[in-house]
Amino acid sequence: MILVTGATGFVGREIVRELAEAGHPVRALVRSEATSGPIRPWVAEVARGDVTDPASVRAAARGCRAVVHLVAIRRQWGARTFEAITAQGAVHAVQAAVDAGAEHFVLMSALGLTDNPTTGYMKAKKKAEEAVRASGIPFTIFRPSFVVGPGGFVEEYAGLIRKAPFVPIPGTGRYPVQPVDRRDVARAFRRALEVPAARGRTYDLAGPERVSFEDFIAEIMAAMGIRKGRLHVPLAVMRPVAAVLERLTPNPPATTDEIAMLEAGNVGDPGPAERDLGVTPRPLREAVQGAVEGLRREGRL
Repeated sequence: MILVTGATGFVGREIVRELAEAGHPVRALVRSEATSGPIRPWVAEVARGDVTDPASVRAAARGCRAVVHLVAIRRQWGARTFEAITAQGAVHAVQAAVDAGAEHFVLMSALGLTDNPTTGYMKAKKKAEEAVRASGIPFTIFRPSFVVGPGGFVEEYAGLIRKAPFVPIPGTGRYPVQPVDRRDVARAFRRALEVPAARGRTYDLAGPERVSFEDFIAEIMAAMGIRKGRLHVPLAVMRPVAAVLERLTPNPPATTDEIAMLEAGNVGDPGPAERDLGVTPRPLREAVQGAVEGLRREGRL
């Protein structure tokens, strides 16, 4: 049995499906039974719990040979902070895996993580990685770039593209990114549980092409069949506005962390994952077109 935390999330749903179709029984940790509907066909068991409650995670991990930990938040609000959810949630999942005698722990981290992170999001990811490495359990850590699929970032930006008179582009838009198809991310997680060479390794999960952020948005526009003017919004304007809005609402257009991470770029080396795991990342255009077509099929575009 493999425990998957964050199983109902944008990436989690695809990982659960990938594992199940390969014959791996999955136990999904969910906060509410009501949220488990989309993954029910793929999971053998559902365990109710929350990563902020270590006892519930321990109970969910009991009898599992591996733990795939995906839970993290992109934005913090109220008690749901990067420290409580992303950092301590990982600590609780790691301890649960140790207590269960699990043989493998697979963590979703983030591309661009450095030894000295400056944003709250990346600081929490660093603590999560440190907890995994210190646990003594054989581990695999993945650091994905922008994940492309029918949901997530593509769905959010597609809404802006569709509704705004001009498509907003942060700053110059030249920041390098390397988006990766959600299906390739799921395949990498599955292969990490099957391939001994993946143990003790940290992999970048990135697509085969490095493009500017603006070119990435242009691919989404092209897949949607929309042609509009673009409006470059200076970062000097965005930063103070974001600082105010993120204190007033849980879902501002952007946060100061997101602006800083975008400006830093988001690229990596997909070669080691391709070599060890046999996962050849799809071209960007194919990934984006598949995401937009999926949103249309689901009536969300």
